[in-house]
Amino acid sequence: MFWRRKTHVDDPRAAEASERLAAVLRAVSDAVLEVDEHGVVVAANRAAADLVGLGPGSVVGLPFRALTDGSAEALHVLEESRRRKRWTGELSLRRADGSVVQASARAEAAGRSVVWSITPPGAVGGRELASHVRQALHDFPLPAQALDLDGRVIATNRAWVDLFGQGPPPSGEPPNALRGGSVFGPQHRSALQDALRGQAVRLQNFPWPPPDARRPGPPSRTLEVLLAPIRDPQGRLQFVLATALDITEQRRLEEELRESEARYRTLIEESPDGVFLLEDGLFRFVNRRFLQMFRTTSAECVDRLGPLALCAPEDRPKLANYLRERLASPSPGEAVGFVGLRPDGSRLECELQANRVVLRGKPMLLGTVRDLTEHRRVADMLHFQASLLEQVQDAIVATDWDGRVVYWNRAAEALYGWLASDALGRDFDSLVQPEARDSLARLRQHLLRDGTWRGELRHRTADGQVSWLSASLSVQRDAQGRPVGVLGVYRDITANKRLEEELLQAQKMESIGTLAGGIAHDFNNILGTIVGYLGLLKEELPGTPELQRYFDVLERSALRASELTRQLLGFARRGKFEVRPLDVARLCSEVTELFRSTLDPRIELRTRFPSDLPMVEGDASQLHQAVLNLCMNARDAMPDGGVLELVLQPVIAPDPTSGEPPVLRPYVCLTVRDTGVGMDEHVKARMFEPFFTTKGPGKGTGLGLAMVYGIVRNHGGFLEVDSEVGKGTAVRMYLPVASGAAEPEEAGEAEVDGGAGETILVVDDEEPLCNLLRDVLTRRGYRVLVATDGQEALRLYQEHAGRIDLVILDMTMPGLSGTQTFDALRALDPRVRILLTSGYTQERAARDAVARGAKGFLQKPFLISELAARVREALQDD
Repeated sequence: MFWRRKTHVDDPRAAEASERLAAVLRAVSDAVLEVDEHGVVVAANRAAADLVGLGPGSVVGLPFRALTDGSAEALHVLEESRRRKRWTGELSLRRADGSVVQASARAEAAGRSVVWSITPPGAVGGRELASHVRQALHDFPLPAQALDLDGRVIATNRAWVDLFGQGPPPSGEPPNALRGGSVFGPQHRSALQDALRGQAVRLQNFPWPPPDARRPGPPSRTLEVLLAPIRDPQGRLQFVLATALDITEQRRLEEELRESEARYRTLIEESPDGVFLLEDGLFRFVNRRFLQMFRTTSAECVDRLGPLALCAPEDRPKLANYLRERLASPSPGEAVGFVGLRPDGSRLECELQANRVVLRGKPMLLGTVRDLTEHRRVADMLHFQASLLEQVQDAIVATDWDGRVVYWNRAAEALYGWLASDALGRDFDSLVQPEARDSLARLRQHLLRDGTWRGELRHRTADGQVSWLSASLSVQRDAQGRPVGVLGVYRDITANKRLEEELLQAQKMESIGTLAGGIAHDFNNILGTIVGYLGLLKEELPGTPELQRYFDVLERSALRASELTRQLLGFARRGKFEVRPLDVARLCSEVTELFRSTLDPRIELRTRFPSDLPMVEGDASQLHQAVLNLCMNARDAMPDGGVLELVLQPVIAPDPTSGEPPVLRPYVCLTVRDTGVGMDEHVKARMFEPFFTTKGPGKGTGLGLAMVYGIVRNHGGFLEVDSEVGKGTAVRMYLPVASGAAEPEEAGEAEVDGGAGETILVVDDEEPLCNLLRDVLTRRGYRVLVATDGQEALRLYQEHAGRIDLVILDMTMPGLSGTQTFDALRALDPRVRILLTSGYTQERAARDAVARGAKGFLQKPFLISELAARVREALQDD
């Protein structure tokens, strides 16, 4: 402790110097006093107060001469100390109890003050102390270094130098440990200060050399350094002794021991069985699994319970006898079964095995307990999991790394046709005969690199059929990471691949149909103009037989061209479409009656048409053409004769357009079967493409079956084909059942009267057709307005509001379409009469427009007589 009289210090530098002096006075062990120019003590440390026997704080403020014995010699010393800058000698001091103390003193001027350092009698001086300590440490066996109470190194022995490679300089100011003058770094400063204040400090795990970012790596040695304060007989602190002990090997052995203990403890704690140590009938140790097994805690079990407390009463005699025998026998023994009893009363089936061990000179039992209930549950679970693999719908096949089958589930039996007993041990590739790129041997390098593989494979079944499979393969490895086998999961996707091919075929046919429909539409517009003006010429020119014959030939040629476009439109599903309930049996009978006369006598025609078939909904002329084309293709496939059979029957079948899962719908199915040459897969895949034919030049256009495909699809139906080379072909045509009854046949058309001045608005984007219709209708007594787009048609209809009796509207126009124009006209006038016309139209658009009030539909190209008749019908229809 240090006491100083309170003063007002205005100069910060003086305050800082005062604090430094205070720190120095606290650190030294001699009596230190500061005396001002008036001879008054202004500062003193604890040693000074102890020296004169006064209480803390009593020294400060006293005249310094009052602390001496008052003799002439003492007063002379005070005078000398004021005159000189430094003084050393003897000084007599009077203690508070009146006794006189003779002490060695040093005085040194410090500004206007004098600082006295007085060594108590019997204490060793600084130099004497350093010499004494160096002599004492010279032969000290441990590395040691002594520090005075200011932290200066006063002695270092040889062992310290050998260990640290550091010793005191040969001459000059001794190094200070607090300022890095020893092996201690900044991190040890607090510990050094505690030791210099008299506390014993132990620096454990002291690394040497210390860590250095420039030299990464662990220290070469681990030390333990003790900082021990050394006191004199009166208990006064003299110096601090630092000793170092190399514990590197000890730490290494301790670490190895800890690791060994941790390994064994981990083995015991992670054991799947309960482990226990039994002494005097009580558990001294149990592992975690034991506590889990019996649902107890270590505090409740260790040193409190024994095996008999956890045993059902009926098995205790048996277990007690077993434990006595095992404790008496040094040789290993068999296990014993018993029923365990948990603290909560629940039971478990157990198996215990114990062997005698000797610990601390005393025999004990070290044993294990196995929960047979849990083992049985695990065994049942494994059996359950194995049965799950057998129930999985996907084929699961495991092979060793050489490709030999080691597992083959029931689904694999169903997929490949090989029983597990036949497949096990056989080479997988030789069993399923994959295509070269799909062999397991070729995939093994990929599996070795990536670990897994997913894709599609083609394998053969036991009966030689090729199946498409979705496969997922993964490598199985041993504990060292070496590949030991391949696990494969296979799913039959043959049906899916077939559906994909059918979808691609349908998309291809749709694209071709779009192209064909566009071409046919443009042709029909051109042919419509040609046919129409030919009709006008026949009416206008003189009726000479020769000219009429020429015109008839031109008209027939134009109509033959229109028949070709009609076939294209039929394939494109955009042909003439007048939907009504139909009797398919009657329609097929009409076709066969017309067709029978064209058959080779060597071809036998058979039919089976039930009379109670439901109606179908469709266009009679288009379906008539479809059935006729199927019959002609069947006839042409039998150049040497055979059997042609037509069969009708009601069926319930999935709608292929309804998605997944498919929706079942009622259909009428027409099967056209022949015993002709049949088709291979290539021809079968292209049979419905337009212009594709296997017939010779001049024997077919390749549009017949394409038209059949378009007509059936346009009716909401679908086709199925079975064919085999040399065995014939069967084509099944499915048509949806209609909800209504068949309509009666319409009577033939009567002679058409001319117009009576009615106004007709013609709307068509083809200007030649507009001119034709205006000429034809004007000659028949009608007033005609012409519009070449939908917007113009609406404007004219509004300008002539209430005076337009009929609108002839083209369904296919750019800009405002025919359907949009139809809706806009109906919005202007709900009673407007509209006759639709087009080079093609779709079923839905035509049916919807007629259902919403259209007066009919006229397919381009048309004869002017047909136009006149349909116009008259529309005008007379109220």
